[in-house]
Amino acid sequence: MRIVVTIIFLLWIVLWAIFSLVLMGITTLLDILLGHKERTLTLRISYLVARVVYLTCPMWRVKVEGRENLADGKPYVITANHQSFFDIPLMFFIPNNRGFNFVSKIE
Repeated sequence: MRIVVTIIFLLWIVLWAIFSLVLMGITTLLDILLGHKERTLTLRISYLVARVVYLTCPMWRVKVEGRENLADGKPYVITANHQSFFDIPLMFFIPNNRGFNFVSKIE
């Protein structure tokens, strides 16, 4: 029974990944065509997708520590430690993510 649940879970994640990739491609194109330099549509849809993925996987629990240290209106650099596949989607759980941007390097 455990292997069946694992397979269903993995299929669910793969289907969501494919759906999300297509959806993000479409919203990114729309943002470009509409001239949204900050990709506002893409970020909003990404936020919703991250929430749906999290809420539909009952095995996960997110614990965010240090929210009380974030002041409104101030810029912050917050990094993910990449200890799981879901570090980046979980970044959308950080409050006050207006102006939220990703930075990466080629390596």
